[in-house]
Amino acid sequence: MGPGEAWEDNEEKHPTYLRSLYSIVAVGSVFLLIGLFTPSTKEMVAIYMIPKIVNNEQVQKLPDNAMKFLNGKFEEWINDMAGKKK
Repeated sequence: MGPGEAWEDNEEKHPTYLRSLYSIVAVGSVFLLIGLFTPSTKEMVAIYMIPKIVNNEQVQKLPDNAMKFLNGKFEEWINDMAGKKK
């Protein structure tokens, strides 16, 4: 006897509406988990671009002022993302 057969045999203990509710809760939980672990657009850009920027030789030769500007922008974006998460 498999799990599906146990549901079918015991109609008194688990009526049809209750089985439907269990299914809706299970599907909703799956969608909730997918939504929680999917990165936003800004996070995805950071995941993709930061390693490329850090490993690029041309970027490593940029003047100090440009690097300070970029660091400031990254800090601003990170703070912006942190504010949205709260």
